Amino acid sequence: MEVKNKDKRAREWCEDSTKLTGSKWTYLKVPEAVFKNNREVKTLKKLEEIVRSYESVEKI
Repeated sequence: MEVKNKDKRAREWCEDSTKLTGSKWTYLKVPEAVFKNNREVKTLKKLEEIVRSYESVEKI
């Protein structure tokens, strides 16, 4: 339950920061297993693509 609340607050922080700065802030939770299995990834954008692909599979 505590992690769920932290995730929620992180998303809220991003929303608040976007409003205050005018720059888009987005929360991306990278599961430890995904991070460990993709250590060779060189960019945050590529890591985001991998995480999003896992999220899509989980929703099916």
